[in-house]
Amino acid sequence: MLVLGAAAVVAVQGRGSNAVVLGPTTRITREAEFEIDPALSPDGSMLAYASGVGGRFSIVVRQVDGGRPIPLTDVDGGDQRRPKWSPDRTRILYQSTQVGEGSSIYWAPALGGVLSLVARPPATNPTWSPSGDSIAYLAGSSLMVRAVDGGQARTVVDGLGDPHALAWLSRRLIAFVDGESGEATSEGGAGVVGMLGPTELSVVPSGGGEAIQLSNRGPQEMSPVWGGDGRFLWFVSSRLGSMDVWRMPIARSGEAGGPAEPITNGLQIQAISLAAGRLAYAEASLRSNMLVL
Repeated sequence: MLVLGAAAVVAVQGRGSNAVVLGPTTRITREAEFEIDPALSPDGSMLAYASGVGGRFSIVVRQVDGGRPIPLTDVDGGDQRRPKWSPDRTRILYQSTQVGEGSSIYWAPALGGVLSLVARPPATNPTWSPSGDSIAYLAGSSLMVRAVDGGQARTVVDGLGDPHALAWLSRRLIAFVDGESGEATSEGGAGVVGMLGPTELSVVPSGGGEAIQLSNRGPQEMSPVWGGDGRFLWFVSSRLGSMDVWRMPIARSGEAGGPAEPITNGLQIQAISLAAGRLAYAEASLRSNMLVL
């Protein structure tokens, strides 16, 4: 299964308990490269994303309201994915995979500069703590937390199935997706960009404890992000067939506070980012190839 992608940004109103109203959509990327993993800066003015061809990605930054893309990393440094802005907008965290070496986590100054290694293999799917002094990431079936500037990593929860896609909330909850069956890869046959099988949403206290399952495994569910006030978890789901944006109210206990509701309809979305009244998403069109031997 191959995936073709591009990024867009849409204005969002009513992000609290009110009904959500989507404003005009602005297409951000028009390049020939494959563009996925959008990440809005906390003020919504900048967009970081992974761009590449043939399964080799590098991290790019650009202004949402116009301007040229700024390369943040070099594709020769490995396959770089899943950028995340620090809360103070000065650094971008990302995952870098080297063939034969596994995945590590780095951060880079937001407008380019010297890279800093944060976590060695196996380390994937990084996200910042709300304070910006720690990160959460995955090491196999374990969810880990460590200080950005060094120190011993600690295990938040282990024994998970096949987790991915983390999002850390100021209420000390970390959301993640668990489970997969099959993978969507980029044009060229390398670089996993999405899951094709059933997954489920869960949260876990960042200080450790039991994971709380928010959805039943069945549809594809990906890319969880917290709304600005922390009362809703936004995510991508195939519950109605297409890969659309949904949101679910979350009680203070971490459990689902009610049923999820669809925000978009009829799209094919790979990942989302939400900040400052803007929703960024990467469109992903799947193409099947059928062969007869």
